[in-house]
Amino acid sequence: MTIRDEVIARVTGPGGLFELAEEDVLGQRLPVFKNRQRSLREILEMSGLHGDKEYVVDGERRLTYADHVGSVASVAAALRDRYGIGKGDRVAILAANRHEWPIAFWATISLGGIVVALNGWWTQDEIEYGVADSDPKLLIGDRKRLARIDGVDLGVPVLEMESDFAALEAHAPDAALPDEPIAEDDRAVILYTSGTTGRPKGAVATHRAIIGFVQGANANGLGTAMIEFEERGEEFPLGAPRPQMVVLATSPMFHLSGLYAQIVLQLAGGGKLVVHPGRFDPESVLRLMEKERVSQFTALGAMGPRIAKHPRLLEFDLDCVTSVGFGG
Repeated sequence: MTIRDEVIARVTGPGGLFELAEEDVLGQRLPVFKNRQRSLREILEMSGLHGDKEYVVDGERRLTYADHVGSVASVAAALRDRYGIGKGDRVAILAANRHEWPIAFWATISLGGIVVALNGWWTQDEIEYGVADSDPKLLIGDRKRLARIDGVDLGVPVLEMESDFAALEAHAPDAALPDEPIAEDDRAVILYTSGTTGRPKGAVATHRAIIGFVQGANANGLGTAMIEFEERGEEFPLGAPRPQMVVLATSPMFHLSGLYAQIVLQLAGGGKLVVHPGRFDPESVLRLMEKERVSQFTALGAMGPRIAKHPRLLEFDLDCVTSVGFGG
């Protein structure tokens, strides 16, 4: 048995942190993580234990985990009271990366609703198609993207982040998170494909699916770290305190990498999301990474080469960066 096989057996075997079991899932016997949350709202509730640690940094807005849970609870109450959003209702989000995006996401999810993540690069025709196809009960968007559909009757209430969202956060400052029962296989998210050869298709993900992604990513991360220690002949310091992961949120939040790997995974692990506003600009990104002590950066597409070849790269203190991913 290889070191990798031994580590995987320890991580996923009986008594392991990510022990696997077999259960019925929609009529099929499948392997599942034995110890898991049963809804995304449970992950949100547990995140409050991180208290004063920061979850989202967006310019001057710095949301701690405690602040975030409070904002989500208030926005959820407002969505319920003002727009009638409840279990199974769809709420579409059309916006660039900004702190209102995850708040709107978690508020909808906590009500048992379904988030429709509309592509922020879509044109008027594509936005009209996406709204008609997903049939949301409410559309939440930022000013720039809503301007693309100015004067268009979508047949759905529209809420603008810049002018309307603060009122939702102030709606019920002492509200608790909703307690509507949520099942593992309830629908949680609709993400759209690119539509390269036709109209985009809405792909549905359940609470179970997204939680499985979180558990799988954490199990893989733990296993990889343990393998590295084993290969050096060292014992992995299981349970030792770790510095907070600080992630530069460059992936679009309407994309699975921005939504699952950033918004959901970082909240589940107590990480911090640092939002870079506007278009990708290598120098402003370098400046932000230095200022916020970013430790993880996923360089999608041409981002990596543009950063690596920037003439002022060595002028910035980037010793904080410990992980760089690539994709796209």
